[in-house]
Amino acid sequence: MNLLRAPAAVLAVLLLAGCAGQKPVTGRVTGRLLSQGGRPPGQRPMPGTVVFAATGHPRVTVRVPNSGIFSVQLLPGRYHVSGPCPQSLPVTVIAHDTTHVNIICTVAVGRPPRSDNRG
Repeated sequence: MNLLRAPAAVLAVLLLAGCAGQKPVTGRVTGRLLSQGGRPPGQRPMPGTVVFAATGHPRVTVRVPNSGIFSVQLLPGRYHVSGPCPQSLPVTVIAHDTTHVNIICTVAVGRPPRSDNRG
């Protein structure tokens, strides 16, 4: 019986050794960081930083260029994504899948500057 167990043990070791070099399974999140409101009205891309946080996973910070477009690979799970705006959004990352999210920061509409010299 020991002769039968030896090949099975060797096979198990080879399978584990082959799996050790593989990358972890991930999903992708793509999106846009946008500002809304202000002058001129409407949505506009904005640069900034987007943070993905999930229990049991390392926090991931992504720098977003002027285009407002970002893309990141993450381990599967439920994340809270936040940008320069105060609210955060839930995002579920699924292995081998792409999730899209728009982070929209609302900018208060201010009073237009005065055109005369009275301040």
